[in-house]
Order: sequence, then structure tokens, then C-alpha cells
Amino acid sequence: MLQLLQDIATDTSAPVGPDNPLRQVIVNTHSPAVVSQVPDDSLLVAETQETLYDGWRCQRVCFSYLSDTWRAKAPQEEHHIVPKGKLLAYLNPVVSAEIESDDNGLSSEKPSPSKIRRVIDRPDLQLLLPLAWQGI
Repeated sequence: MLQLLQDIATDTSAPVGPDNPLRQVIVNTHSPAVVSQVPDDSLLVAETQETLYDGWRCQRVCFSYLSDTWRAKAPQEEHHIVPKGKLLAYLNPVVSAEIESDDNGLSSEKPSPSKIRRVIDRPDLQLLLPLAWQGI
């Protein structure tokens, strides 16, 4: 599916023309499997930021991109670069552990059941992840 979407989009390494029409494809995802298979040049992170406009407090979308991509190299007044580690940390939140004591006074760390598990650690999703994510 990702290859089909990439084939539909404009090839940025070739000039725009009849064989390469000016098109873009926008996909919204929170899937680390999808993010790992898309080229870094194609990734954008959308975050809301509060700003003041004519004295009014407003929310706006700020698009960030990875370093060493064509967006980071383009001449711009303001660059919004996000490290890939921050992006992957957002996609894979870490489980926080709670310290519990047993009847003997011994303490141990146990994952909190109310906390979100990392997608990469979910056994029901292991078959859907690329081999690189599975440590192979």
C-alpha cells in the first residue's frame, strides 16, 4: 500500500512534467511500522502550537521535519527540525513501572496496567512490524 501511495506522488528527484505531474499524497499515521518504511524526506510531524494573532490567542499547526532532508537544506527563515528519536519516542511510549511491596516488605517494579504499552512490544502486532523493528 505504501509503495502504491509513493508511486502516485510526484518524484521530487525528477522535473515536473506529463510523466511526473505535481501531486502529493498525505497520510496521517501513528504507526511506527509505517513511519519506518517511509523515506525520511517524506515524513512531516504536525504539532499544534499556541500563538498570538492581533491580540487573540490561537492554535496553529506547526510542521516539523527530520534533519538531513531536502526540507532542512532548503533556504528558509525558520527551520522546524525534529529528531527522529523524538518522533519514535512519541510513536512508542514507554511503559512506566509502579513499585509494589509484597507482604514480606520486598518491593518490585510492575508495569502499570493503566499505562500504554509500546507498539513494538505488543505480541499481537509483531507480525505486522518490519524485520528491522523485530531485531532481525
